Order: sequence, then structure tokens, then C-alpha cells
Amino acid sequence: MSAADIRSMNLPGTTAKKTSYRDALTGATIPFDGLAVEVESIDPPVLRAMLDDAIEAHVDQRMLSVLQRFEESERNVLLRLASSGGVR
Repeated sequence: MSAADIRSMNLPGTTAKKTSYRDALTGATIPFDGLAVEVESIDPPVLRAMLDDAIEAHVDQRMLSVLQRFEESERNVLLRLASSGGVR
């Protein structure tokens, strides 16, 4: 979340409890300067869209499409089994 996001959504901020955090990958201490914003102050549909965008930026869309088609095929097989009384 950027300072511009905080301003555009008019989110209330408070002094952060910590002045730094530790990077999980490198172990480096990263200084933090600015306001802390509670995630609960973001409208749920807006937060969901922000998270979806952030996650999708790291997803291989071709692989996702392949997996979604595979899941649909599995679902169809299971529905046919269920409607026919299962495996005999």
C-alpha cells in the first residue's frame, strides 16, 4: 500500500508501533517511516480487488488457464459419477 493509496482512500493513520521490520528473505532490517493503516479500514470489495491484482501479477496466466480447464474436467467427471450412482 502506497502513501498515494492511503491519501486517495482517505484512510486514517496512526503512529506505527515499530520503526523497522526484518526482511523474511534476506534478514536485513528495513527502516519504516510513515503512518500505519489498519487493513480493516479498507472497504472489503476494494481490499479484495487490491489483493487479487497483487496476486495475479505473480501468477503465470497460461498455467492458471490450464489448471482451471483441468479442474473443470475433474468436476464434470465427478458430477457424472454422482449422478450415475458412483462407481460400481
